[in-house]
Amino acid sequence: MLSVVGRGLHDISLLTEHYIHLQSLELQYNSLTDLSSLSTLRYLLYLNVSHNELTSLLDFDPPLGLREVDASFNQINEMSDLSAHHSLAKLVLNCNSISEIKGLSSCHRLNHLEITHNQIERISGLDHLPIKHLDLSCNKIKKTENLETLELLTHLDLSGNKLRTLKGLQDHPLMGYINVEDNDVIDLTDMKYLREMTLLRKLNMKRNPLQDLPDYRLSVLFKLPHLTELDTDKVSAEEKVTAINMFAAPLELLAATDHMTNVRQRVLNQHFDLLLCTMPAVDTPYPMMVLCGPQGVGKMQMALQLVRDLQAYFGLGVSHTTRKPRVGEADSGNYVFVSEEDFEKMRSNGEFIETCCVAGHSYGLTFNAVESVAQEGLACITCMELEGVMSLKKSYFEPRYLLVVPQSLQVHVARMRERGYYTEAEIERVQSRVEKCIQIHQDRPGCFEQAINSDDIDQAYGDLKHLVVQQYLALSNDPTPFSSAGHYGSATSKGLAGTSQALAQVFSRPSSSATGRTRSVLEEQLYKRRLSQARAAVVGPAPPPRHSVSAPASIALDVDFGKEGIRDTSNVSLSALQNNQPTPSSSESRSRSGSSLSGFSGARDFSCSPISPRSQSPSLQER
Repeated sequence: MLSVVGRGLHDISLLTEHYIHLQSLELQYNSLTDLSSLSTLRYLLYLNVSHNELTSLLDFDPPLGLREVDASFNQINEMSDLSAHHSLAKLVLNCNSISEIKGLSSCHRLNHLEITHNQIERISGLDHLPIKHLDLSCNKIKKTENLETLELLTHLDLSGNKLRTLKGLQDHPLMGYINVEDNDVIDLTDMKYLREMTLLRKLNMKRNPLQDLPDYRLSVLFKLPHLTELDTDKVSAEEKVTAINMFAAPLELLAATDHMTNVRQRVLNQHFDLLLCTMPAVDTPYPMMVLCGPQGVGKMQMALQLVRDLQAYFGLGVSHTTRKPRVGEADSGNYVFVSEEDFEKMRSNGEFIETCCVAGHSYGLTFNAVESVAQEGLACITCMELEGVMSLKKSYFEPRYLLVVPQSLQVHVARMRERGYYTEAEIERVQSRVEKCIQIHQDRPGCFEQAINSDDIDQAYGDLKHLVVQQYLALSNDPTPFSSAGHYGSATSKGLAGTSQALAQVFSRPSSSATGRTRSVLEEQLYKRRLSQARAAVVGPAPPPRHSVSAPASIALDVDFGKEGIRDTSNVSLSALQNNQPTPSSSESRSRSGSSLSGFSGARDFSCSPISPRSQSPSLQER
């Protein structure tokens, strides 16, 4: 090794006459303009000629195995053909005046290339090279291009350029470090180009406009969970957990948080003057059905049609939403459209049973929406997505949950595009939601009672109607047969008489004591209170209980329902209720008040009176 640093050399011919076997040569900080005399150093392996006055690159006969060259801080404005340097593995050309990368096509061992602080405007000339470390910082590059063939790339530095997007960085599975500091990247969605880089550990995006976006750091960590360092700061485990909980919290966490919020606000703001018609009966809850599925599967269409065909049994539970109505949807009654401010006010007032956020819009089902259906003596059918289902499962309502999901993503995507009001971003999001629905149905047996294929909506509705009529309602004949032409039959009263008992006892799921769901302390207290109130308001003989119920000998009611004859039932004994013996003081008035759900015996008979206008709209839009 020979090191002659900072000696002001202009000529090195004397050095090379006596050192032909030299392998390492350091000549930095001199005034060299010509390296032709190095042609005699046939065994040279390492050469450092940085901080000189060279205008050309390696202008001497190539040694047999030259591996590393540092020619930074010179006056080189053009890269010469280096095809003769077959063994070159590292090349450093920082701080020159190079405007184009070229001459490296035959350097099949080059794995380290640095050309920083030059005038390069475009990435080129690197096709199929085995480069692992590439540093092109502080140039004038505007696009990340022509990198797809660098299959071994692990370290990339493009800081100090003029990049506006990270498109072009994808398809580098071995990438471990990326530096794009001091550029013009503005969109967090560009993280999708780095999502498949499972080995990426360090990412530096300082001094880019996207750093000013809300929750920038947590958003990046959510999209790139493998990072250990972001913007030169270490990533903690707490940050990763916070990012997941903010952008993709587990369904159980979302449901628990939503339920806790709704219960708290209802306790603080409501008087619990709940209608008897939505209180649990002695051994069966209020009959209710939920169609769950991602956008575009036709669940609202099927719910509306089922309400029209079985109007003596079902009413639509209309949800509130903050999204804008679509064409023909404003007056359909499928949703109640409210502003974000009004929605939050309703949430603060404790009006919702469940709420969830889908595609940036809030949805919620109110107590009034369910109670208005129950007041008509009908079972409630409503539609919601996964988050809403998980939240509703925390409440005292115990519906039957049916999953409506496509088996073919291609058919589903084509249907969404045909409707014309879904953006490509929404379609892409819905595809992931479809996969999530299917995964939950597979991983959590019992979460949904049945899955219905929505590839053909007409056939899906036929399957749904058959399931409801034959299994849930246990009717011997379908009162409104499904037409083979793909249209739905009209409602009729034939075969519906005397089926209210079937609706309450067959359609309803078993009580929570049978299903094994553990109630919270507050829910258990509310359930017991409503149970006692429902028993006290029973009209006529109650059905024999299917499960033994232990309770105090007397039930003290602390809620005045405001109905004649139900002001004071504190002396009603449990044994009298269980033996269907009304108390002398209130039996007559109770016979005039019909709102119990004990087999729906106290609700009005399920006649075929027309359904409310909200259920008759032809609009088939859904969330």
